[in-house]
Amino acid sequence: MLKRLRSYAVRRAIGLLGAALMLAYAAPAARAADPPAKSSGSGTAAKPPEDYRLQPGDEVTLNVLPQKEFTTSGTILPDGTLFLTKLGKVRAAGMTPEELRKEYSDKLEDELVHPDVSIQLKQAPPPVERPVKLGRVTVGGAVLKPGELELQPGLRVAKAIDVAGGADKDADLANVLVLHTDLTKITVDLSKPDQLSIEAHNFLLRDGDSIQVPRSPDKAKPYVRILGQVVNPGKYDLEPGMTLEDLIGKAGKFMPLAKVEEVQFRRKDAPDRTFNLLEQQRQGLNAALVLQPGDELFVPEDPNRVYLLGAIPKPGPKPIRPGETLREFLTSGGEDVAAALNTGMVDPRRAQIIRGGADKPPIRVNLTDVLGKQKSKDNVTLNPGDIILVPSKKDPKPSLATYLLGALPALFGI
Repeated sequence: MLKRLRSYAVRRAIGLLGAALMLAYAAPAARAADPPAKSSGSGTAAKPPEDYRLQPGDEVTLNVLPQKEFTTSGTILPDGTLFLTKLGKVRAAGMTPEELRKEYSDKLEDELVHPDVSIQLKQAPPPVERPVKLGRVTVGGAVLKPGELELQPGLRVAKAIDVAGGADKDADLANVLVLHTDLTKITVDLSKPDQLSIEAHNFLLRDGDSIQVPRSPDKAKPYVRILGQVVNPGKYDLEPGMTLEDLIGKAGKFMPLAKVEEVQFRRKDAPDRTFNLLEQQRQGLNAALVLQPGDELFVPEDPNRVYLLGAIPKPGPKPIRPGETLREFLTSGGEDVAAALNTGMVDPRRAQIIRGGADKPPIRVNLTDVLGKQKSKDNVTLNPGDIILVPSKKDPKPSLATYLLGALPALFGI
């Protein structure tokens, strides 16, 4: 009996040893036979360098053999985390692939004996580099698609004309005019192919440049130009008897920060002039300036002014200092501003500040409270272009449109 037991034990030990050897040889073969984990989307499956750090968008697969039920995979989320079976939520971004593999392997030690864990990685595609917007340029005149263009790196005069649809058959490419924002002008000749390689003619454009392609002299219409603080700056056909005021009307009137007291006027073969349009408007028709071909008007910006409107004798633009508060404006603005506090004519408790356009909700302020309290909540800091509206004492519902109509001459000089 004892002899038979010893023989059985030997046979059992040999069987267990054979099974262990079969598993040892089968595991590498199984790994070689298993296909790599599939993942969708673009990216690269090439083996990253050893010091590669995981990042959002990387697709990770952790294979466990022969216990495939522990194999897990996932994509690193934008917040840098990754959810893995048995490990849960892990902050994977910033780890190396080997660090993540080892952390998962250590976690499995609680359930498996020396788990065989390997890692596969599909790196996220590199981010798409978007072109940097450098500004805008304008192409007008004898081109097929006049208008604004985005200023791209390397954009030159000839290319801008091509992007604008190209010159039409009446274009005079020998006298293309480029106007910079500082009002300097350059005339370039692009009429011949060899001119395109000359930097002085086909130069790189800057933000705000305006290209005007003229028509041949026998077909060109006379024009005038208005630039600066107007609603629609640009070039306009010169009509018979057209005046400076007519040109301003075509340009859609002035912007809120237009400095109408110092409008610059240029005429060919004549010295530059500066006009005070408010004063000219007061002089009436006798001061009307009839325009000539090529005349140019530039309306500069005054960044330090607000508009005081309402039931006061002299509504219109008023100067402010940078950072000036409403209280400082009221106490140092002179007689015109003091009229806004005349309780016999106005209701200072229902004043409004229109900021950012008439379509924006007004800021309601109590001017009496502003003057009476050092720390009044209504003592706001004024912004350039603000409209301070002080309603009439008799008018229960102040209307900005009503006061604008009455103040147009003072505001726009027209």
